[in-house]
Amino acid sequence: MKKLIIAAGIITAVFITMNAQAQNHRDNTDKRQAIQRTRIAEGVVSGEVTRPEAQRLRAEQRAIRRVEQRVEADGKVTRREQRKLNKLQNQASRDIRRQKHDAQTRG
Repeated sequence: MKKLIIAAGIITAVFITMNAQAQNHRDNTDKRQAIQRTRIAEGVVSGEVTRPEAQRLRAEQRAIRRVEQRVEADGKVTRREQRKLNKLQNQASRDIRRQKHDAQTRG
């Protein structure tokens, strides 16, 4: 009986930890995507990002969101999957910076 209670406690602790990690991943990814969306919008408002550039950058954000949804579909985000998402977000961030700092402006 004691072993059963201990096993149930361990399983519960593992489940809670996994759920917390998944939530933490989701929060971090969502915050980062929100920041990137804001950067795109600021670039459009300031004229640093043209409308076609903004459309491409937003499409890139939607693609990242789809990858995130596929990764989270099984309920567990592995380190490899997290690295993939980080890599995609890093690339998107660089793309936003490039578009905001290129010579094109909206007239």
